[in-house]
Amino acid sequence: MRRARSGWLRGLALVLGIALWMGGLLTTGWRSGAEAQGRVDFERDIRPLLLARCSGCHGAERSKGQLRLDQRERALRGGVSGPVIVPGNSAGSELIRRVTSREAAEQMPPTGERLSERE
Repeated sequence: MRRARSGWLRGLALVLGIALWMGGLLTTGWRSGAEAQGRVDFERDIRPLLLARCSGCHGAERSKGQLRLDQRERALRGGVSGPVIVPGNSAGSELIRRVTSREAAEQMPPTGERLSERE
């Protein structure tokens, strides 16, 4: 039960950050207030995670399944199998399903360490 809850919370945190970023709520002025209040900030919290853990396969140099997660517009568009991010709906986001999956054939990233609780 604890594992299921922690996976859900991890997914929720990631979707929240992505939804805030995609919703255009993160302006320079807002970001400084967000840091003081401990809010998720795309540039500070999400972009570095995507660059470190996802861009090797879904970035500018390589975009498996034509999915790029290094650009907002491309991330929203998705890849050959359609959109992977549903802003404001973590349950409907394929990206969240993949990063929280316990099935080896579906989990992302496919190799290396799983995302931490904080991530």
